[in-house]
Amino acid sequence: MSTGEDRKPAHDAINAFIRHLADRQLSITTRRIRRHYLDEYLLHARQAAGTAEITAAELMTPARAAAWLRDAANGKTRTRNTLSGPDAAAYSNSMRVRIDSYNAFADFPACPIATTASRPPAATT
Repeated sequence: MSTGEDRKPAHDAINAFIRHLADRQLSITTRRIRRHYLDEYLLHARQAAGTAEITAAELMTPARAAAWLRDAANGKTRTRNTLSGPDAAAYSNSMRVRIDSYNAFADFPACPIATTASRPPAATT
């Protein structure tokens, strides 16, 4: 049965998640990193869907997460240059933090998949 969370705009769900982290007194650095990667994921999903808005449920599909992680691993989501160039593959630590951010959001009680076992595949870098 739907609680309405699955129809919530994805950016609202992400904002609620970040507030939840603040309420739990997670460090500002952790919140900043989680927001950065979830915003990156949302932008990737919006571009792939060709729309300005998607729901939290649409954001959290395993196929969408896999596509984002694949593109991130290949440097396609990079927003700034590196010493290795703008198209360099992502570092393994960055990929781990992306996956951790996704999983933490997926476990957030207001997330549409919080009670499922859907998780992105392990990064290969």
